[in-house]
Amino acid sequence: MQKIIDSPSKIEHDHSWRTTFAVMFVAQLLSGVGFSFVLPFFPFYFRTLGVENIRDNLLWVGWSSAAFGVTMAISAPIWGLVADRYGRKLMVIRSMLGGSLVLGLMGLATRPWHLLTLRIFQGMFTGTVSASITLVTSVTPSANLGMSLGLLQTALMLGNSAGPFLGGIISDRFGFRIPCGVAFITLFAGMVLVIFGASEKFVPPRSTTGNGLTTLKNILNAKGFKVILLTYFLIYVISTMIIPILPLYIEHLSGTTTKAASLTGIFVAAMGFLTGISSFIFGRLGDKFGSKRILFFSLVSAGLISRPQPGLSRTQK
Repeated sequence: MQKIIDSPSKIEHDHSWRTTFAVMFVAQLLSGVGFSFVLPFFPFYFRTLGVENIRDNLLWVGWSSAAFGVTMAISAPIWGLVADRYGRKLMVIRSMLGGSLVLGLMGLATRPWHLLTLRIFQGMFTGTVSASITLVTSVTPSANLGMSLGLLQTALMLGNSAGPFLGGIISDRFGFRIPCGVAFITLFAGMVLVIFGASEKFVPPRSTTGNGLTTLKNILNAKGFKVILLTYFLIYVISTMIIPILPLYIEHLSGTTTKAASLTGIFVAAMGFLTGISSFIFGRLGDKFGSKRILFFSLVSAGLISRPQPGLSRTQK
């Protein structure tokens, strides 16, 4: 009798989290497409706004990337506290709305500092990936969590592959303002989907006397955490040093400016697709041989592969 009574509730709960996950999968896909539709081609966009000197162009790209990273680092903990108080779904809506408005306004930019300012706001009000992961984690049963997060990463990978490919073609054909409009529509559609399709039974926590600084100290003192944190920091620094100048480097190697955005889009799409595949493979290998060994192998391999790349420009001459 008890089993019969519990069944409808259990079925309803099962349906609820699966529906929310399906919605978040599509939303994450749209988010990946929207953000990668324009951002890989920033150096070319700055050029259309009058920054034709390559050194000045690199400075503007560097400033915009740094502004985005710094403001996101400052705002992320704040949004985390807001999520704990008001719910995760609201944070997904906030991040997708912020992203759609910022990218849409980028299409109206007429000065380089307009893009720089919008990148600051992007860092302050976006963060769709972490917000989506947090929401999915909060509603998914623990037995299905690993698969759900893996599929969520797959959605992001697919979006990050399709976005640059399509964005590059459209940018070369119609300029960079049209892709900004497409990015606005894509992210706004994702936000609407989350509003009406995702559900979260959020219960605000009761006020506690716990000390947040004590919790942070315990996390930092966990075995191996500082090493992983430093490693992740260095990986992020290296990747953010290369990605902003990658379009100009590809343009230099190809020797063409008319199809530079399309070539960059193809390159970034291929890189995103292969990254998704390798992440899955290395994840399985980590379960078999240990994550520490796989991390060491990945870092060494990345260094060896990156080393010959500067020589490509000399070969072209």
